[in-house]
Amino acid sequence: MANLSAADKAAIKATADRLGLDPYSFGAIIAKESSFNPNIWGGAGGNYYGLIQFGGPERQEAGLDPEKIKNKSYTIAGQLPAVERWLRGRGFETGMSPQKAYATILGGNPNADINAPDANNTTVANTTASLLPGGELYKYSQTVLGPFDGSNTDSLMSTNAPQRQTVEQVLSKLRYDPAEYRKTDNKATSLRDQFVNSLKEQLINNVLNPLGGFLQ
Repeated sequence: MANLSAADKAAIKATADRLGLDPYSFGAIIAKESSFNPNIWGGAGGNYYGLIQFGGPERQEAGLDPEKIKNKSYTIAGQLPAVERWLRGRGFETGMSPQKAYATILGGNPNADINAPDANNTTVANTTASLLPGGELYKYSQTVLGPFDGSNTDSLMSTNAPQRQTVEQVLSKLRYDPAEYRKTDNKATSLRDQFVNSLKEQLINNVLNPLGGFLQ
């Protein structure tokens, strides 16, 4: 099973979010094409490269770096911007289905013939079910990527992102601490004391004069 870094997992989630795809379906597509290996060569004649198996013209179209290809130095996170750029350049729009995404990869555009086979007799039609919840590749993608907690993955990918506070840390700031509200003048009362004293005065007035202003 593929072993991905936290940065690569976050990049897959962030890219899927921007494309409007279920991250596990997007992961399933990558698993189908490259088994999550950004430097793999395959396809007819071994002439296709990368996460979604770019052909020669497609590699240039996507703006892949020839030196990184030569040195096999691409990471998943480093190659995904090219994947997203290429998909959008070929007409894939945010919110389209996983089937449309795979049609773009296999056939060149979102409306490609879903029954047209590639050199391995793979078609969009005979692959789609495995990319959706319950499908074999979808389940594999879940295993590789693990659970997502709903966090903003663009923030998670940033090394400058602030650390998330725990519930306890947030609650501790909400607890009343008289020292935080006490004024420097020792004769002055805290805000809370003022509030309590005000309540006492209202209660006393209500007891002594239950009808309030009507008796005045």
